[in-house]
Order: sequence, then C-alpha cells, then structure tokens
Amino acid sequence: MADGQEPQAHPILRWPSLLHPQPSLYLGFPTPAAPTSGALVGGLDAGHALSESALAGVISLLAPVDVGYLRPLAHAPPVGAGEPRSVLCRQLSAAAPGIFAAAPTSHVLPPAQAQPTAAVPPAAAQPAAEQPAAAHPGRRRAADGRKPAAKRARVAAVAEIADRATALETPAEEAAKAADAYTTCIREFVKKHEKAAAEAAGVEADRERSAKAEGSEDEEEEEDQQEAAAADSGVAAATLLRDARGLGEETARMCRPELQQALRGGGVPLDDLLRLLRLLHRLAAAGTGRLLEPGDTEASPHAQRILAAMEAAGAALHLMTVPDMPQRVYSEDAAEAVLDLLRFQLTYNVYPFHDARLRSATRPKLAAAGEAAAAAAEEAATAKGKRRPAKKALSAVGVSVPPVMRVLLDRAQGLLVLLSQLLAVLRLPGAALLPLLRACGVSLTVEGQKLLQEKAARLLVAAFKAYPAQWGTMIDELFAHVIPHLPSGPKAPRDFPAAEDAGGGGAAAAGCHIQMITAALLQMIQACVDLPAVDCEPGRLADCYKGAATCADYFWSCCFDRLPAARAAKSEGDADFRTLLQGLLRDLLAAAHLPAWPAAPFLLLRFAAVLGGDRGLRHPDQHVRQYCLDLAASLAAQLYRDEVAVGEDAAALVALAARDAEGSGDPSEEAPRLLLLFLADRRRAAHASASSARTFMLCQAFAEEVTNLQKQDAGPEEFTAKLVQYRQRRDELDGLGADVAVTPEDGARLARFVVQSTLGRARQSMLQWLLECMGPSCASTTRAKAVKALGEVLQADSRVLESNLVQSAVDKALQDEAISVREAAVSLLGRHVGHSQALALRLFPTLARASTDPGTSVRKAAIKILWDACIRQPGFPRATDACKHVLMRSADQEESIQDMVAKVFHSLWFTPRLEVAEGEGGAPVERSAAERAEQLADVALAVYEAGGRAIHLPLDQAHPLVAVLRAALGVGARGDLKKEWKAGREVASALLDLFLTAEETSQAGEHAGFKHLLSLHAFAVTDVELCQPPSDPAKFVRSLAPYLKASDAGGQSEAARRRGAESLLCVLSVAEAVLSQQRHCEAATLGELLADLQALVNRHPYVQVLAGACACLTTLALKEEAAARQLASLAGVFAGWLREPQGGAAAQPAFMCRFLFILGQLCRRGAALLQATPPEGGGPPLSMAECQRLFVEYCSPPRGRDPKVAEAGLGALGMLAIARPAIMVDKRSPASKILKAALQPNAPELLKLKAVSNLIELLRADEVSMRAAQADGGEGGGAAHGAPPTVGGGKRRGKKGGAAAAAAADDSAQRAALQTQNGEGDTLSQSSSILQDNWEAVLVLATDTTPSPPGSALSPPGSADGELAPGTHVRRRVVELMEIVIRGGLVGPWTAVAPLMALCTDPHEDIRSRALRLLRHLCEKFSRYLDADRLCSGVVEAYRFRAALAEAAGEPTAQRGWAEGAPPQALAGLSAVYAALIQPKFQLKVDFLRGLLKRLRAGADLVAASGGAAGSELRLLDFCAAVVAALPYKRGDEPCMVVQEINGIVCRSGEGVKEEFKRSLFGAISPGAPGAVPGSNGAASAAVMALCKASLALSMLLLLKEYIKTAYSINSERIEAFAKTGEKRKAEEKLPVAPLAGVPTHLDKLQLGAHRDPEQMRAQYKVFKQLMARDSADYGHLVAAPKAAKGGVRGGEEADGAPDAAGGDGGSPGGAAGEEDDRTPGWVEGLGRAPAGAKTGRGRGRGSAGGRGRGSTGGRGRGAATGGRGGRRKRRKGGSSEESGGEESEGEYAPAARAKSTRKAVKRLPMTED
Repeated sequence: MADGQEPQAHPILRWPSLLHPQPSLYLGFPTPAAPTSGALVGGLDAGHALSESALAGVISLLAPVDVGYLRPLAHAPPVGAGEPRSVLCRQLSAAAPGIFAAAPTSHVLPPAQAQPTAAVPPAAAQPAAEQPAAAHPGRRRAADGRKPAAKRARVAAVAEIADRATALETPAEEAAKAADAYTTCIREFVKKHEKAAAEAAGVEADRERSAKAEGSEDEEEEEDQQEAAAADSGVAAATLLRDARGLGEETARMCRPELQQALRGGGVPLDDLLRLLRLLHRLAAAGTGRLLEPGDTEASPHAQRILAAMEAAGAALHLMTVPDMPQRVYSEDAAEAVLDLLRFQLTYNVYPFHDARLRSATRPKLAAAGEAAAAAAEEAATAKGKRRPAKKALSAVGVSVPPVMRVLLDRAQGLLVLLSQLLAVLRLPGAALLPLLRACGVSLTVEGQKLLQEKAARLLVAAFKAYPAQWGTMIDELFAHVIPHLPSGPKAPRDFPAAEDAGGGGAAAAGCHIQMITAALLQMIQACVDLPAVDCEPGRLADCYKGAATCADYFWSCCFDRLPAARAAKSEGDADFRTLLQGLLRDLLAAAHLPAWPAAPFLLLRFAAVLGGDRGLRHPDQHVRQYCLDLAASLAAQLYRDEVAVGEDAAALVALAARDAEGSGDPSEEAPRLLLLFLADRRRAAHASASSARTFMLCQAFAEEVTNLQKQDAGPEEFTAKLVQYRQRRDELDGLGADVAVTPEDGARLARFVVQSTLGRARQSMLQWLLECMGPSCASTTRAKAVKALGEVLQADSRVLESNLVQSAVDKALQDEAISVREAAVSLLGRHVGHSQALALRLFPTLARASTDPGTSVRKAAIKILWDACIRQPGFPRATDACKHVLMRSADQEESIQDMVAKVFHSLWFTPRLEVAEGEGGAPVERSAAERAEQLADVALAVYEAGGRAIHLPLDQAHPLVAVLRAALGVGARGDLKKEWKAGREVASALLDLFLTAEETSQAGEHAGFKHLLSLHAFAVTDVELCQPPSDPAKFVRSLAPYLKASDAGGQSEAARRRGAESLLCVLSVAEAVLSQQRHCEAATLGELLADLQALVNRHPYVQVLAGACACLTTLALKEEAAARQLASLAGVFAGWLREPQGGAAAQPAFMCRFLFILGQLCRRGAALLQATPPEGGGPPLSMAECQRLFVEYCSPPRGRDPKVAEAGLGALGMLAIARPAIMVDKRSPASKILKAALQPNAPELLKLKAVSNLIELLRADEVSMRAAQADGGEGGGAAHGAPPTVGGGKRRGKKGGAAAAAAADDSAQRAALQTQNGEGDTLSQSSSILQDNWEAVLVLATDTTPSPPGSALSPPGSADGELAPGTHVRRRVVELMEIVIRGGLVGPWTAVAPLMALCTDPHEDIRSRALRLLRHLCEKFSRYLDADRLCSGVVEAYRFRAALAEAAGEPTAQRGWAEGAPPQALAGLSAVYAALIQPKFQLKVDFLRGLLKRLRAGADLVAASGGAAGSELRLLDFCAAVVAALPYKRGDEPCMVVQEINGIVCRSGEGVKEEFKRSLFGAISPGAPGAVPGSNGAASAAVMALCKASLALSMLLLLKEYIKTAYSINSERIEAFAKTGEKRKAEEKLPVAPLAGVPTHLDKLQLGAHRDPEQMRAQYKVFKQLMARDSADYGHLVAAPKAAKGGVRGGEEADGAPDAAGGDGGSPGGAAGEEDDRTPGWVEGLGRAPAGAKTGRGRGRGSAGGRGRGSTGGRGRGAATGGRGGRRKRRKGGSSEESGGEESEGEYAPAARAKSTRKAVKRLPMTED
C-alpha cells in the first residue's frame, strides 16, 4: 500500500476515495484507506496527463492490486470496439500494455446483472497480486504466454466501459459528431415520412369524426379499416417501421447522459427537434384505433403501422425525458398522444388476448368468435365420441394470441418505463394521465404478464409520487377497477421477487415473492414521503411523514369497509375480498423482514390501528369481527415468532453492532444506521426500492426527532439544524458507492430487530384484544375464533401460555357454554401438553373433565390428547388415570368415540409393540404379556374404585371395562380374530399368574391381588373362553378354588371386609363362568367347592356374596348330582326356618331378611332342580307354590310388619317371578296385588324401589335368556328361567346327569304340554304382560317427588342425602327400567314421551342425560309417534313435575310454583330436547311452537266455555312463555314465527280484553264503596277475574314478543316480509340467528295472583295498558273491527261513559276509584334497554333492529301477519343492534326502541340471505 499500512482483514466498508476523500468524517464508521488513494487523487479528468515519474508510480501501484473499483457506477452499453480515449488510459496503455490483464471484462457487469462482491479481492486478481514484476511488463508477458494484442483488446474493452461511465470521459468532438449524425437522421426521417404521416392523420381524423366512440367495433369501422389497409402499401409500412426503429435507436443513443449536453447546448437544431416531435406526434396518433386480429404477424402491414406508432412514441418520450431541454420540446400534445396510444393498445390489443373478462368487455365480437370456435370444437369432439374434460373445454374459450404480440408487449413495456421517467421531468394533465393509470392498474389483474405488471406498477408509483393531490383518487381507482378482479385464494400468483429487488434478505428470504398489488402498494407508500425543504416552517416539518400515514389509513379503511359486504359469500362479480386481504397481510408480513421495504412494517402498524378500531374488532357485525380475529391472529403470531427469532439472533446482533469501535455497541442504536448503510451499498444503492427505503427510514427518524423537539419547545434554529443534518445524511448515503460488510442475512436480522422495536410493541395489545374477544359478552362463534387465534399465537411462542391472564382466559373457555369454544380450547391445549410433561400434569384435570363434555367434538379432542400426551408418554405419572378417563367413554353415545376408545386399548393391552408419542424420537416399546396385564389390572382397579365405595359386583355386559374388552378383542365382530384371541388368552393367563404371585407374597387380609381378580372377572364376563386355555380348560377353577374360603373377618376394618367380599365375588364369577362351560368338575375340586360354597351361604355377611355363591352352587348342581342334592337340602333348611321361625337370634328381622334373600336366589336360579331333587335327609322336594306362599306372607303384616322384612319378601317374590313369571301374570294372584300396591306413589320408598328393581331384574333375565338361546341356536322365548344364565355369551356345554337330567326332562315335559292359554310357555310374553299391566304405575313414579326417609342409605356413591332432590332414587330406578323397556319395544313408545320430557328437567344430571338419550332413541326409531301434541303435553308434565318438586323440597312457592322465575334446569332441559329432537324437523318445530302459544291463546280467550281465561292456570301459562323465550332458536324463521303468532293473538283479543277490563274496573263502581270490584259476590266477580287472567295471558305474550324482538334483533319489516310466502320467508329459514346475551324477559314482574286482589287488578290493568300502547305500532292498524267478548265493544271505539283508552278524563263519582294516571312502572320503562354493563352495538344489514324500518306488523285473519298503515303509532327514536348470525352463537345485547315507519322511503327490505 502507498502508506505502508495493511488494510483490515474484514473491513466494514471499502471506500473508493475517488468519490469520497474523507468519508469517516461524516459517517462515523471505521473506513479502511483505499489502496490507491495516494496516487489517483485528481486523476479523473479525461484530459489530465501525468508526468513520467507519476505515471511509473501509478503503474507500480496498479499492478499488484484489484482495480475493480475503477468500474463505472452507472452502466453505459458500449457503442463499439475502439482504443482508450482518455489521456490517462492512453498513457497507461502505452507505458504498460498488460497493466489491465488482471481485470477481465467479465468482471464488469451491468447493474441488472451485477452480483454482490465480497470484501476480499476476487480470484481473478490474485495471480496478479502474487507476481512481483509489476514494473517489468516483459516478464509478465512471458509468464502468461499470451500475445500482447489480446491483452490490448481486453484493456481496450475495459477502458471503453470506463470512458463511457461519465460524461467527463466523452470528448467534445465525439458529442459534436453524434449530434451532427443525429441531425442528419432527423432530417432524412422527416423528409421521408412527413407527407405520409399528414395524409394518415387526415384519414384518421375523418374516421374519428365518423365513429361514435374510440375503439368501437361496428361494421362501418371495420369497412374503413379494410379500405385503409387495402390502400396502404405493405412496402411503405415496412419502410416506416424500419426507419422508425432506426430513429428510435439513434434517439436513445443521443439521449444518453454523456450526449445530453449536445442536445441541450444546440448541437441539434431546435427546429429540427420540434419538427421531429410533430411528426412523431402524428405517427403516434395514427396508431390509436388500430385493432390487432388473432392472425396478425410482424410482417402484416396493419401490425407494422401499430409497431411504427409505438416506436415513434418511444422516440418522442426519449427526447422529452432529457432534463433541462428547451420548454418547447416538452410537448403536452405529443405526450397526450403517447398516453392515448399506450392506453388504447393495452386496453384493446393486449388485454383482450390474455383475459376473458376484459375480452368480453372491450371486444365482444372477438369474444363471441372465440366462444363459437370452442363450441364447434366441443361438437366435433362429441361427434367423435370423445368428451373433453370441463377444464379443457373452458380453456378452449380463449382466442389465439397474435404472433406480433411479443413485440408489441416489449414496446409497451418500454413506453411504460419512459413514461415513469417523464413524470419526473414533465407534469402531465391529470385528466389525460388517469385513463392510462387505470389501464396500468388493470394489468395487475391479467395473469401471466409479469414483466408488463412490473412496468405498469413502476408507472403507478411514479404517478403516485408526482401527484400528491391525486393520492385518494388513485387508491379509489385501485378499489374500483383492480382489487375486485384480482386473483385470490391460496394459489394467487406471487410474481414479484421482493428479496431480489434490493439485494435480498439472505438465504431465508431468497424465495420471498409477493403479489404485484402488494409491491405496488409498498412502493407507493415509500414514494410519498420526502424530507422537507430547507425553508420549511418548523411547525410543518413533521408533516413529511404524514402523507404515508394518510395514504395507509385511507387504504386500510377502504379495505375494512368492504368486509361487511363480503362477510357471507362472494359478491356477484367480485372476488372473495377476505381471501385477498389475507393474502395481502401475508405478503406484508413476508416483506417486513426485508431491509428494502420499511413501508411493510409501517403498513402493518397502521393496519393494527384500524384492526382494533370500529372498522375491525369493534365492528357491530359479528362476522366482520370474527374475520378480523383471523387477521389479528396471523399478525400477532408472526410478531411473537419474530420475537423468538430476535432472541435467537441476539448474539449475532451484538457482534454486528460491536464491529464499530466508535459506536455504542447497542443494537437498538446501531441497527437503524447499519440498515441505512446496508441499503446504500453500491451493489444495491441504484435500485429504486433501496433509494426510497433510505428516504423512508430517514423521514421516519426525522419525524420522530422533530416530534421530540416540539415536545421540548426547541427553537427554530434547532429544527433547521436537524433538517440540514438529515438532508446532508441523505445526500451522503445517495453518493456513497461503497461495499458494506453487512451480509444480506445480517440485513434481515437487523430488519427483524427494527420491526420488533416498533411494530413488536403492539404484541401485547393484540393479545389483549384476543383475550377480550374470549369474554362472555361476545358471540360463541366469536369466542371460538378467539380461542383458535390464541392457539395460533401459542404455536408461535408457547411462553405466552405462562401468563396468568392467558391461563385464566383458557380456563374460562374450557368452561364455556358453547361446544365450539370448549373444543377450540381443548385443541389449543393439545398442541402444547405433548411437549411438556409438567404442563400435561398441570392441565390433566382439565383434560379429564373435557373427556366427559357434552360436546362430541370436545370429547374426541380430549381423548386424543389423553392418548397422545399421557398414555403413550413413557413414564407419565398419571397414565392410569388417563386410561380410566378414556375407558369411561366406552359407552359413549357417539359410535366414533367408541371406536376410538377400542383402538386405544387394543393398542395398549393386546398389541406387544406400543408406538410412543409423536415427537419422542424413540423406537416402539416392546412389552411382555405380564407388563400389559399389570397395566390392565391397574386401570381396572381405577375404573372400579371410581364407582364409589359400595360393592357393584358382579360386572355386567354394559360395564365400561367389559365393553372396552369386547370392543378391543372384537367379540361379536366378523372376520379372523385368532391374533386378538391369542393375545387375550396370554393376558388372562398373565393375570392369573400375577394374582397367585401377589397372594403368595402378601400378608393375610391385604388382598393385593384384587385388581388381577377384577380383571379376570371382566375377561370372564367378556367371553369365558378367554379363561379356558385349550391345553387345560379347568386351570382357572383349580387355581382359584382355594381362595373361596370364608375367612374370619374379626378385627378387620370395614374397608378390608368389603375388599374381601369383592375378591370372593370375582372368584365366584370366574368359577361360575368356567364351570358353565365344563362337562364335569374334577373330583378333587368338587368337594372343596361344595364345602366352601355352603360355608359362604351360611356365614358370609354380604348379600352380593350370597347371591354369587347361590349362582355358583346352582351352576355346579347342573353338572354334578351331589351338588344338586346339597342344593335341595340347603333350600329346604331355609324354607323350614321361614315356615316356623325358631326363637332367639334366628327370629330377628335381619335373619328373616337373609333367609328370604337366600331362598329367593335359590328359587331364581334352580327352580327346576329344587322341584325335581329331594333333599339329602329325605322328604318331598321343595315346590315353588310353597315358596310363593312363604314370600307373600312376609310381604304383608303380621310377618311383614317390619319395612326391611317386607322389602326382603318383595325381593324374594321378584326372584321367584323370574323363574316362574306366571305367578305375576294372573291379576288376582297375591303376588300381582302386592306388586301393584308397592308401585303406588304413597307406598314406602323402599317398597317402590324394590318393586321397580323386581321389574328390572325380570326383564334383564329375559334378555340374558334370549342371548343364551340365540347362542345355542334356539328360540328366544323358549329358555327356561329356572336355569342359570350363560355367562360371557358362550355356549353351554356338558352332559346333565342325575337330578339335573330329571329336572330338564320335567321342564321339557311341561313345555311340551298343550297350552291352555295364549303365551303360556312363552316366558318373554309373560314378562311383557307383567310390565304392561304395571306400566301406568311406573309412569307415575317417573315424576315421583316423595322425600327419602331420614337416615336412608340409598344415596349413590359419593353423594349425600342432602344433595339430592326428593324422589331422586325412585326416578333413577324408573329411568333404568324405561331404558330396558324402550330398548326391547315392550310398550307403546308414545306413552313415555311426556314423562321423559319431564325427566329431562330433573335436578340430577345423570337422570337428565339418560332421559334425553331415551327421547333421542325414540325420535330416531319411532319418529311418527312424536307429534307436537305429545311434546307439548311433555312441557305441561315438566311444569307439574317441577312444581311438585319445589313443594316437596319446601321452597317458597310464591305464585309460580317455585321461588323466582322458571327453574334454569327446567328451561335448559327443555331447550336441549328442542335442539336435539324438534328443531331439525321443520314441521314438527312449527307445530310445537304453535302448540305452546295455543295454551296462551286459550288463556286470553273470553268466549270459550271451558279451557278459556276463566279456567286457565296462570302458572302453567307463565311457564310456557318462559319456555318459548328460552328455546335456542338457530334460524330466523323460528323467532319470526313466534312474533307472527303473537301478533295474531293480540290482534284478535287484545283491544277487546283491554276495553272490557277497563269497563269492569272503572265503569260501574258504586259511589258508596270506593275501590270495590263490581259484583264482588257473584258472576260479575268471576267475569272480572277472567278478564284479569286474560290480561295476564296477553301481558305474557307481549313481554315474550318484546323479548324475542330485542334478543334476536327483529324489526317490523322483517315480520311483515316473513308473513308473506316467498323468497323472504325462505331466506329467513336459512338465516342463522342467535340471542343477545343479558336480555331479560320480565315475565317475573307480572303478579299472577292479581285476579284475587282488587288493588293488584288495577295495577295489572295499568301494566297491560302500557304494554298494549308500546305494541300498538305492531297490531293497532289491524284492529279494524275485531269482535271482543260477547256483548263487548269494538276495538278502537269508545264505550259510553268509559274513559279514553289512552287515559281519558272519566272517573268514578267517589273520585278515588277512577282510572289512575298513566305513570308507567319502572320495569316497563326499562323494556328494550341494555342492562348495566352490557355492550351495545350498531346493526347493519338484514335482521337488524336498528335503522329505519316499517313499524307496523301484525296479523290479518287467523295466524297471519301483514303490513298496514292503520292504527295509532308512537314515534320512537330507532336504535340499532348487532345483527345476529352464526350457528350456535349469541351476540352482545344491544336493545333498541321500536323503529318508526318508513314505508315510502324503504323499497326493499334489508334482509340477509344465508
């Protein structure tokens, strides 16, 4: 180096000192000294020569270093090869011919192709740097071995480019020669073509005068075109085109910067230039109006004329873009001609061939020809039998593009570029420029024209920058002609390379492409800011940045204003704007990380401001708000994602900021300066986006500093100094021309950091918006959207979930009343708990609760999360609990959930290989059968213990564990299940081994193997063959027999004794199941079993163990004769004790209950054996008649005096009825009478429960017998009840011997005898007969409300008596019976509808859900039996049930049958019935609603003799009104129909009741008895009471109507339109609606006992009159002459002597009883008003209560509602409310007063179609 200093190894900047001698003085950045700064200062002058010593020094310095910095800053294409012309280049070439050999010409690239260079010298320069012979050119020539001539040629090429870099290097004589040549060219061109152009202009003028509009395609114009084309000579057109192209090339060459001085300085005569411009003007104008045809080529004369016009336009623009030319050169006429030419060519010759829509709009004949050709091609294909696909047929509609189109597009693109340059020089009239700008905007909608779109966008940006006054107009044009027709959707073309435009953003952003509209918008925003002038006022300095904010806000406002119109579907002829806006946001988010687009984060910031305002998340339309939630989620998620990325880049940012030794090292301070230097790098500084980006960033910083100075009250000189500083900084950056050592990746990091420091501050605000939208005041669909949006944010940064506010919001969402919200919340958690075990443990209770959610989708999501995040996670602490919660869904009513549960446990228990959870990265886990069995045992124990402390063994087929095993093993499924059964037997054997091991290693009384026994019991119930190994079928019985010993329970706790009983029950169940499949029992095992079973029967205290031992003993007796004799002896002993009770302890009631229970169990399972087998001690066998007599005796006094004994006797009688149902069939039999008495409502609760249980056991025994008979291939009804049922569904095997054979023969003989009555041998028919005989009593018990006796132990596990409503135990048992009855179809299904609807309102959740499930089953299977009358009767039954329940519970019944209003449980239950059963069926829905209102209509009827107002039950009417108000309406026709029906009722009865009521109260009062009701002791008093009741019924209807209209935002226009059949009514049937939250019904304000009190009557009259006055706008005009009650007056007329309806002056003689003043009660004034704290909204569109609307609706005739003008109306200020919509949603409460009529103003109802 010249000064002996080495350059830095990795310099930040590499300055060419030729341009900036001392850059470090003003940039404050470390700058290495340029290697040639000492020798080349001042060496730029083309005429400057160096001395010999200086020249030798230059050569010595240039030889070893890279000379790439000598490349020109602006590319100038070479004119031709030649020698160097500057003095310095000639001196260097002469002194050292090979001096430039190390810098090949390929190193110099034009700006469009230049690549970023590294800070190290290029490889081409390194060989030269290694050669020390810099001063010895001869040695260098010998080294490279190349000829000096080739070197000189390369040096000449390099010098030629360097010479043409600046105008200083072009000699004056060369410019003069070029000017002379150009002058000659002009004169020759004008002389040759001026006359022809004038003639063509005349023809064109005539044609324009004859045509009505430019570009028309009528027949006359076509004839003129054909004549003109015939007159034109092809040779002349070709000559003109050739000469025009030559002129254009010479003009472009002459307009280069180095030759422009010759143009300005008179080198070309001005007259020649003006003459040329006039000629070019004519040629350009002649090209306007010429149309291309599909077959035109470049050789066609017609096309050549068009191309010549384009060339002429280009030449004219080249001349006018030269700055500082004489003013006469800037011809506005020529410019307008060019504008018209370009607009016409784009509109009529370019777009129609590339876009079908534009072709139809501009050239319909061309479009018709294309369609005709397509139709002909389709017909030809059809004739050949080949049908083309729809896509190919559609593509055939297009027309062929002319071959000349490519050339025309090139010329059009060039003109667009020149026009964008012209706008910086010449200000064109806006009226002439705007049509072309509109055409340029249209180009953005034409697909496949990327280059044209880029050039058109460039012109739009230039116009946007040059015309600030037209910013709003240009944005409006975009929304009018561009945005509605842009391609939208996920596959919208993104052709603009945002990363390549200004150097890129690194490898990550290399593929960043955005839409052209986004690129144009960004460039417009960046182009509309600039630093103010130096003489600007200090108060307006900050306005330099205001233009961008104004344009951005206006653009976003236009975008958001279009959302309401696009909320439901695409508008006609309009693209889906929502998708387009989403794509725009996506582009801005992608461009925000690129340094060249600082307008992107700025636009996003302004977008966020509008998003949180009234046009976005606070918009009254909930659909708009929901869409804005999606936008907010996308933006917030990206910001949180960027925050994470910035955190990861922290180290790199600190290192980058620390490179500057003089800087602060803080990235927040250094990042903006580094970005400015990055954009000023010479490799990207020439790009327009980089220049505008620098200006935009400087204006941002300047506006911020000026704002700070204004806050500090700075002086004018400080503002001026700051402005000068920034303007100087911009000039310095514009002329920097240096290589900045900041890579594109570092630039992207810096841009992301800067975005986070500005836009990133809005993260918390947007998160708060999302949390607010999850609040209860928003609609359910909005809340669900908000939860999903929050999930998107959490997916970007899971740390957000650690916030307390977020956790609280998620918890509330999980408890939300809407299913969609809960599902979204569960799905949100599911995406995160799988990655964090701690989070999964913390949220485990929430997930477990979600698995039992009423919503099917919520349960599915919760089960999937439990499986993925808990069960499959290795080592998860609560995996067993997770399995338990999933297993409990095995009986789910949704089949898909049942299948999901079965797959889970099949994979878990019966598949050796378990796939670990996703994301664990481990291999599948291989598990042995013992491991799987242990896990199964843990889950089985957890499921069993979840049922409570009570013993609920043995398990049945419906138990969740058994159901899961059946489904997982495929029991009952078709196909080959060998693999599953093999795995099942392996697990069962492993369970047995584990049980034996546990019992051997544990101490006595621990029962460590209970969980394994429980699992074995479940396997045996599932299918007994699983417990029968093929090699040793008796293994399980032999292994488990020793554990049937009746152990001494002395000293053990109650829990230990209960666990011992449960273990015995499991062993008994497995033994019984296996023995039922064996032919004989092993001798060694038989004796042990008999002794143990008899000991259990005699000694064990638990009745469940007694029942199990009796069942096992009976099964064994069927196999072995010894067992049968022992069974008979045992039964005889107990029967003897019952016949003659012995004194002492055996005579106590407890022992009597035990004996009755044992004998009943033996009779149930072994009746045939007992009758056929004599006891061991001799004597006759025990007969069933004797047993029946004994049981009957103990059911009634004196032996049944004790309730417990009577209950045991009734239970034993029920067991006997299972074996011999004939004893209950005869209605005269004692057993039948006892059962009927026990089923009466006034019977003791124990007897009612036992009677219902007997019926349940009877029907279950029939079901088991039927399944056994089907398994054996027999008839379902022929199974004997005396035989024990088959366990596990397997076939019963084994040869019967001894007494068993005799019993079977006796039974067969009995069944083979001739039947004497119908169904005698059919036990199933007998059981059905018993049930049907007692069914009415059972239905009465379905709504039983008898309180439980004190100290009752009937509460379910985990519940206390005080927590249950009266009669809960009986109702639960009745529901269980109804499930069996309805499942079997044993009674008429319609009989259970009303009781089940009442049970749907039960306080107990289990009863409600089971009743609703039964009703759904009835609706699916017997839909024809569920009519509206039965459903309305169910509502009445529900009312009576809830009233009786309230009375039994001791609640203050007040006047309605319950404390305050209708019970929420009742309304919720009936709403669930309506939503599940009634709402999906249109006609049933209509009939049901009318049926409920029919009862209110009857209550307002004064004419009906019975069932009218006089006999109405006001509490029931109030309940019906509350039910109608609470029903969850989802479509607009439902509330509209309710209001329409109410209008009809009020129209017919309202005025008449009001007038009669008023006359009765105030018309005939005795003077001597002020305030007395007339006729208080006779028929007149009854009439007044009836009138009061009728007014109360009508008041309920009016309040109900007020609530419906307010809650569902229904106005009178909507009701009137609904009353007419047609499109409006159909639209209401499709329109989704939802109630606003917090709207009160005010039904509880009515005094239902007012008819009993005169003062309350008057108060009720006042309320009724005010309600009628409020509603007069809806019904008054229809009251033309409706007849009131008989003898009454016509509505609207005044009775003689009666006060005026609106409060006249009539009164009583006493002055005290006259009509009171019209002061309205406060709650009436509050109708339609929002409650405290409720949000209000403004409704728009259809269904809104706001705005102007017709205020007259009502009914004309029966049930109709039509519009009219009659009646008295009150004008009220119309409010507005949010439009209801969205499935399963409710909006914010925004009540409004009645809207006034606007019949003349409104021509079309503002209703929204679905």
